Amino acid sequence: MNDFLSYWAVGRLLLEGGNPYDVGSILELQRELGSRFVEPGVVRNPPWTLPLLLPFAALPFGTGWYAWAAAQVVLIGLCAATLWKLFEGEARPAVATALTFLFPPAVFVALGGQIGGVLLLGLTGFTVAVEKRRDFVAGLFLSLLTLKPHLLLPFGVVVLLWSWRERRFKALLGAAAGVAVGCAIALWIQPGIYGQYLEFARAEVPEEDVVSTPGAALRQIIGFRHFWIQWVPAALGIAWAVSRYFRRMNVWSWKSEIPQLVAISWLAAPYGWVYDMVILVPTVLDGAVRLEHLDDRAFVRKAFVAYLLLCLIVWTQQLVFGSGVAHAWVGFAVLGGWLSIRIRT
Repeated sequence: MNDFLSYWAVGRLLLEGGNPYDVGSILELQRELGSRFVEPGVVRNPPWTLPLLLPFAALPFGTGWYAWAAAQVVLIGLCAATLWKLFEGEARPAVATALTFLFPPAVFVALGGQIGGVLLLGLTGFTVAVEKRRDFVAGLFLSLLTLKPHLLLPFGVVVLLWSWRERRFKALLGAAAGVAVGCAIALWIQPGIYGQYLEFARAEVPEEDVVSTPGAALRQIIGFRHFWIQWVPAALGIAWAVSRYFRRMNVWSWKSEIPQLVAISWLAAPYGWVYDMVILVPTVLDGAVRLEHLDDRAFVRKAFVAYLLLCLIVWTQQLVFGSGVAHAWVGFAVLGGWLSIRIRT
């Protein structure tokens, strides 16, 4: 099922003053649009993120879907070009866009009606703004990442440590301001939305989801009934991130650290799907820029072929198995490729 069907139904319920977390109402709207699923496609995002859906939910479903997909494509493309410039790529930004949309998760975001373009905007905007010492603006971009905070737990911990040590609290203030604006809009439209969300959250635990993270693979090996196992990589990832920050805090550079940190964050995520791997775009593009400056042309060709092969395998797995645990290896491959390139450069 295209996930925009869920986003549209939730946004439409909120616009009409209903309960956007009422699974019965969501299912009824989805069936009116022709959905044959027995279970409703629910949206687990917190209330302050739902105002982002409203402009699209105000449109008829078909029009809203096309507008949503186009918005995700534009956001991902703009972020790719911006990251390419940030990492000091010499080729035209079109190269960055091409490499990004070769990476299947970037395409899956648009095809699946997902929200990954907004997450990538949050990461990109935060990094660029911090480099320019516009910390409040960086925080506003940071607030976008609260759409799916579980995807970036080590990253989030480092942001807190960095803000505290560097006394750059404006970043946290900006994040709080972004969340506060979303809270105010959601409350203005539906005063009871936080009680509705808490009731939903207590009942809706993603224990039965088959997801694409290493934690999910570990859970399948050890025992599917042990949901806590999916959180073991999160603990390890946070420990690594804290250690990394304290070892490099005197020379910390977000531009240099973000490619590795987001890759570790994905590997540590307790749950997530293949399209969420769009957050690995900074890792992919930084690796490509490093290859630009490498004199070993044979290695560059091998790296590009390996990247094409990775993309082909991910497409094949998605068509055969869907967005499940079969994709758990992809984050390791991306990080491993980036590390091998970094060693060479």
